[in-house]
Amino acid sequence: METLAAHPNLLYLGLVSLVSAGILVIFLFNKILRRVN
Repeated sequence: METLAAHPNLLYLGLVSLVSAGILVIFLFNKILRRVN
């Protein structure tokens, strides 16, 4: 029961970290693209 309750939290944490990592990658990519142009 405890592991079942903890699973959605882990899933949410993974989703949040994935989204923040994606934003960071896009931000860095934009910065590099602007420097090239």
